[in-house]
Amino acid sequence: MKQNAKHRPGTWRLRTGLILLGLVLANSAWVQADPADACCATQKTETLATKWGIEVSSLRISAQGYMIDFRYKVLDPVKAAALNNPKTKPILTDEATGTKLGVPNTPKAGPLRQTAEQLETGRIYWMLFGNPGKVIERGSKITIQIGDFRVEHLEVQ
Repeated sequence: MKQNAKHRPGTWRLRTGLILLGLVLANSAWVQADPADACCATQKTETLATKWGIEVSSLRISAQGYMIDFRYKVLDPVKAAALNNPKTKPILTDEATGTKLGVPNTPKAGPLRQTAEQLETGRIYWMLFGNPGKVIERGSKITIQIGDFRVEHLEVQ
């Protein structure tokens, strides 16, 4: 005779686990971010948009931790031109240790950053910073400087 799922041994554990998981996820959805953080993030975004003509799209660990992938969306090509200059060397600084990282320049591919003769509004551009020794980790606070452009306290995702 076949047992139904309600009476199988161990199914109550699975059901209980799923219910607990659902409660935990539901509870975490109710946790609100600190309003001060939202305020500062909004001010930083507004400054980047008005002064530099960009919006940071993402800042992530890549290549199994050996690269930091920085992406930004161009809102104003004229203002964002400072980030696009191939002669200007981008520098990423870990705020906790002071470690400075640059964009690798490979013999065949050249610098691992995207540059264009003419920036396009709405397009996302990228650059990769080397992370030898995996100094930068998720949650690290960093500063990116490219010539006069400087943005501080970015958190790596």
